[in-house]
Amino acid sequence: MTDWAAVQVAKAASNVVNTSLAVKPGELVAVAADHNSDWAVVDALLAAISAAGGEGTLLVQPPRGRAGEPANGIIAAALAGADVVIAPTSTALSFTPELKQAMNNGARAIVMTGVTRKELIAGAGVADYEEVYRITKPLSEA
Repeated sequence: MTDWAAVQVAKAASNVVNTSLAVKPGELVAVAADHNSDWAVVDALLAAISAAGGEGTLLVQPPRGRAGEPANGIIAAALAGADVVIAPTSTALSFTPELKQAMNNGARAIVMTGVTRKELIAGAGVADYEEVYRITKPLSEA
């Protein structure tokens, strides 16, 4: 990855961690990945978590056979204790009992299924979410 691309990935990861999830110092952040995850994205997320003062823990499992297939027991136990979950997995962790339980326990989560560095530095990955909120909030109240 070129230096400029690395900077762009880092900026987008910071946007996810600081704006979308508002990670606070001392929070326990589970980064759930699999063997097919884009490691540039994973590394950038972990660096952004650290910069925000959170404690990032990387969890890696073999890819699931299909989206929504339950995570393994180790991942399940770890997610249950997380304040925040970020899942840049190749198959969706959405709709799994493990993520649902983590969220029922109060965790904030973002599922980034199949995201690559190229996708992270274009489109939604670099959106100004404060501006999006400013524009869309009145629409949700209409």
